[in-house]
Amino acid sequence: MRTISSSIEELRKTDVPSYYYSVGYAEEAICIEPDNGEWIVYNAECSSKFSVKRFSNESDACDYFVEKLKRQAR
Repeated sequence: MRTISSSIEELRKTDVPSYYYSVGYAEEAICIEPDNGEWIVYNAECSSKFSVKRFSNESDACDYFVEKLKRQAR
């Protein structure tokens, strides 16, 4: 079961640059954050959120977040 902390730790050990991702909104990054009892993963750009995916729990959101970042970093 992944958490935000374990996900960030895992990403730091890979070739994914830290500016590619953020916990919370960050311009031109893939972001993850809690939202009204759910978790969302999205691309942030031009002060907007794109390709928003919603998850009912942190672990599923973190799985998607990490895998999305690894795919994009290739």
